[in-house]
Amino acid sequence: MPALARKLRKSLLFTIVVLVGGGALLIFWNRPHRVDMASYVPAESVAFLEANDTAELANGLSGTEAWRALAVPLGAPERLISHPWLVSFARWSGIGSTESVLLARSQFALCVTQAQATESGSTLTIKPLAALIIETHTRQGRMQSTIERYVDQLARESYGSTVVVIQKQVNGADFREWSTADNSRRLVVSIVDTVAIIGNDESIVMACLDVHARKHKSIAEDSQFQSTRQTMTDARSAVFAYVPKAGVKLVIQAWALSRTSNSPDAASMAPLISNTFGNLIDRFAWTSRFDDAGAEDSCHVALAQDVTQQFSSLASAEPVSSLDHSLVPAGAVSVTSYTLKDPKSFWPQLNSVISSHSDVLGAIASRPLLQGLLEPYGIRDADRFFAAIGPRIQIIRLDQSAPAVLVAEAADSLALRKIAAERVGTNPKLEHTAQAEILTSATDDWSVAFIDKYFLSGPADEVRRCLEAKERGESIPNVAAFQRAKSVIDMSLPIFSLTFADDRTSAISVVEQFSKQERSAFSTNAAAIQQGAASLQYLASVTSIRNNSVEWTSRSSFGLVGTLLNMFAREKMP
Repeated sequence: MPALARKLRKSLLFTIVVLVGGGALLIFWNRPHRVDMASYVPAESVAFLEANDTAELANGLSGTEAWRALAVPLGAPERLISHPWLVSFARWSGIGSTESVLLARSQFALCVTQAQATESGSTLTIKPLAALIIETHTRQGRMQSTIERYVDQLARESYGSTVVVIQKQVNGADFREWSTADNSRRLVVSIVDTVAIIGNDESIVMACLDVHARKHKSIAEDSQFQSTRQTMTDARSAVFAYVPKAGVKLVIQAWALSRTSNSPDAASMAPLISNTFGNLIDRFAWTSRFDDAGAEDSCHVALAQDVTQQFSSLASAEPVSSLDHSLVPAGAVSVTSYTLKDPKSFWPQLNSVISSHSDVLGAIASRPLLQGLLEPYGIRDADRFFAAIGPRIQIIRLDQSAPAVLVAEAADSLALRKIAAERVGTNPKLEHTAQAEILTSATDDWSVAFIDKYFLSGPADEVRRCLEAKERGESIPNVAAFQRAKSVIDMSLPIFSLTFADDRTSAISVVEQFSKQERSAFSTNAAAIQQGAASLQYLASVTSIRNNSVEWTSRSSFGLVGTLLNMFAREKMP
């Protein structure tokens, strides 16, 4: 009997070892290997974005100071992923619900290959052909029904109950399509192996399938793309985006349309702006990282080869340590400070750079287009204005819905007074305060003012608030959140532009999207929300011109990822 017992124990031990070893080997064999998502994207893509770890991105968002301050008051979870170890286990083993495994394992890429433009009267509509590629690292038989269920839900919420669903085969590939009754909008899905491709047109889905089948080149084979990504990303990068030369004008045109959408001339102006300024840029890229304080965004804009030297001559090499924010009220929405190398030559040089890289029509149009950038600040003659000011300019915005106030150093007060007289017209109301002189138009609510060495131009109430902030000592440097944001900026460096902005409204909108409450939390918990938001530091962004490029860096609550979430999030039902 003892011998039999020993034999049974040995057999049991051997079985346990085999099972544990086999299980460990299975988990090791089943673990996902990160792929290059660019290898799934067509080479002719005009825009590319990738997020290789959505679980880590979620942890990054909910690990920020803004999330910690706002989640509880807004009714959002304290962490988007409550048990990170379970996600890690699901990633390695593939064990768990299909949703959990997809969250843990999936890599995402978004690409745009071209755009279809349609014009109706004065309205120009640009529809990009876009595809979302998901490498699920999960076998097709397990994940297909889950992917299709979520797409079906999205389509029915977006298109309504009249959505049309069809299944078909194209060149041997299985497609499922959801469309509106008039077929003007659609979602197309095709799943092959472990990859799901979701596009807004059959052609772009087919193009991605051809890349997956190695019938077509991918953007990963572009050496400029690879070098840019290698330079900008590291282990902390949550998101990376890239726009090659072929996509620059499209992005500028989309931006111009968003800014001029209410203008009857939008259809003609947007392409003109795109063609005029697009030739200055060779490509650009963006990356975003998260830490306990918030998000850090970096954008690299590579300038066309012969533009670099001309642009460098516009920016000052002097440090910005002496910036004066005394005219910025404590409640300002944002303030942007510009430092010019030589104000007198800045405007002619800028016009020369742009017109020399435009076609004939663009060269003719560039000057009035640039002039239009200053008209909202009451400046009708840019050449005379820049010849009369010093190297520092500030744009102070006190209300998102109202024009901003322009502040400039008055190098030639007499010339600025002539410019001011042209804006406020005849018989302006003249007023003197303890330190300032204010002239207000008799025909509209516009003021210009002189105080110490500064010239101000803007809506009368906003100009007065700026002057009062300085005279009463109630300016933005007294705000703790501003000082915290300023402390992360190296003010000894040469900076072309420096922006500080109140980021609280945007931060609240991001967190509120994840709220579990059916009603807006403001209706029941406004005081606690405001208290949590009050502690957040301001957004701070820096623009520098150097090394053949324009470099933009920003620190904020949730960064451009938060901006994209706010832009594309569906409104909650009341």
